[in-house]
Amino acid sequence: MGGVLFGQQINGRASFNPDLVYLAHPLWVRTFEAFGEDTYLNSVLGDAIIRGLESDNYTAACMKHWIAYMKTPSGHDKEAAQLSDYDLLNYFLPPFKAAAEARAISTMENYISINGISTIANGKLMNALLRDGLGDDGMVVSDYAEIEQLADFRRTARNYADAIHSLLSQSPQYLQHLKTSARRVVKMKLKMGLYDTPMPGEPNVTLLGNDDDVADALQLARESIVLLQNNGSTLPLPEGTPVFITGFSTYNAHLKNGITVKSGIEPIVGDYRVSFFNGLNPNGSYPESDLSVAKEIASTVEYPIAVIGEGPYAEKPVDIEDNAHTVLNGLLPCELGGQTMAEILYGKVNPSGRMPITYPKRPANIEMAYNHLVMSIYPNFTYSEHGGKGDCHVVPDPAVSLAERAGDEAAEVVLEDQFGAWPDTDRELHADGGRLERVLPSHGHGLKKVAEHCGYVVAIKPEMDCDVYNETAAANPLCATFILSTGNYPFGTLEERDKVWAT
Repeated sequence: MGGVLFGQQINGRASFNPDLVYLAHPLWVRTFEAFGEDTYLNSVLGDAIIRGLESDNYTAACMKHWIAYMKTPSGHDKEAAQLSDYDLLNYFLPPFKAAAEARAISTMENYISINGISTIANGKLMNALLRDGLGDDGMVVSDYAEIEQLADFRRTARNYADAIHSLLSQSPQYLQHLKTSARRVVKMKLKMGLYDTPMPGEPNVTLLGNDDDVADALQLARESIVLLQNNGSTLPLPEGTPVFITGFSTYNAHLKNGITVKSGIEPIVGDYRVSFFNGLNPNGSYPESDLSVAKEIASTVEYPIAVIGEGPYAEKPVDIEDNAHTVLNGLLPCELGGQTMAEILYGKVNPSGRMPITYPKRPANIEMAYNHLVMSIYPNFTYSEHGGKGDCHVVPDPAVSLAERAGDEAAEVVLEDQFGAWPDTDRELHADGGRLERVLPSHGHGLKKVAEHCGYVVAIKPEMDCDVYNETAAANPLCATFILSTGNYPFGTLEERDKVWAT
C-alpha cells in the first residue's frame, strides 16, 4: 500500500526508493531511511515497496544504496569499510536479491569504499555481483556526484577529464561499456513512457490528497507507532483529565498542512483541558527561566506530555530516564501523526508497531545488536499452541487471545540453530519455509544458499527463551524442534564443481 500511495502522490515516473540498507550499526547517520536490522524483513518490505511503486508501470523504483552503505566504523558517509564475503552475501545482499527478483528498474550505489575500493569503481560489486550475480540489467545511478568525486574527493585522477582520457586510452573496451550504460538509460525512459510524455502526471494532479489516500495514510500511521514503555498502565489516559504538553515538536511550523500532537489531542479532551508551553529551542537548548515555567505548569496536572522530536538533542544516550512512565516512538508518521499519537494516548487506537532497530540506551550498548524485535502493547496477548492443516506442520500457529482492549499483534517467528559449522547469529527472524533448494557452491552468478545438516528450534515471539541445548524447547508449546537433513550431500562435501552441496 505504501509503495502505491507514494508513487501516486509524488506524481513522478521515478523515485530514489527503497533504501535496502541492513541496519546493523545504530550510529549510521541515515538510519531513518531504511527498514530495519533484520535482513529478511528488509527483503519482504523492499519487495512490497517496489511492486507497489511499479504497479501499473507508474513509478520506477530504485534499490539503494548498493551495498553495505552503513558498514563504516563511525556510521558517517564517505568512509572506508572492511567487509567479509560471508557478511556481504548473508546479511547485506538478500534485500537486494529480493529487489532484483521484484524487477526494480534502477539501482543507486553509495559513497563508501569497501576493502580499499570505492563502491562506484568496484568491479567485483558493480559487475560480478550486481550484473552477473543478480542478473540485473537496469540503470545504475551514482549517488550524488560520486563519479566526479573520484577526482575531487578520492583523488584517483587529477580531474574529471583526465580520468576519462586515461581510462579510455588504457582500456578502449570501456567505450563500449559507456554505450551499454547509455542504452540502459534509454531503455528505462522508453519503459516509463518519457519519450511520449516528457512531463507525465497532469491528469492525476486532482487525485493528490484525496479522501481514500488520506484514510490509508492514517491507517499506516496507526500501525507503525511503537509503544516502548507503559509503566503502571499509565496509558490510555482518561479523557476528562487535564494535560500539559511541552516540547518544540508539540506545535511548530515544520509540519505543514498536517496535524500536530497538540491539535490532535485538543478535539479529544477539549481545548480548555490542554495547557501548552514550549520553552525549547529548535537545537534543544532552553533558558533556565523557561524550564522553571514548564516545571511549574507540569506540577499542576497529573499527566505532563513532552514531545521531544527528532533533533540532535534527542539522538544521544540517556535522554529518556527511568522517571518517564510512558514512552511512545512516533518514527515518521507523516501529516496525520499528531492525530494518531492522540488516538493512542487516549486508547482509541492500540499501538502495534515494533522497533525496526535495537536502540542503544548507553554508549556501551552500541555493539549489542539483536535480530529480533520487542515492543509493548495495551492488551496482554497470550499465545497457545494451535495446530494447522498441511503436509508438514513444524511451527505452531500462534492462537492469539485478546485482553479487554482490542488490538493487533505482530506475531514473529524466530529461528535458532542448535549447532552448525558457520558462526551464525543467535536469533534471527525467518518465515520463508516449505521448500527445498538445490544450491551450488558458487560466488557470483547463481547466488544460491547453502544448507547444512543441523538441528533447529523455532520460537513464537522474540522474547520466548527456547533452550536449544536440552529438552526444554520440546516441552514448550511455543517452541518447536526439527532436523534439517541434507541427505547424500552433507554440508562441506563437494564432489564436482557442478554437483550440489545440499538440498
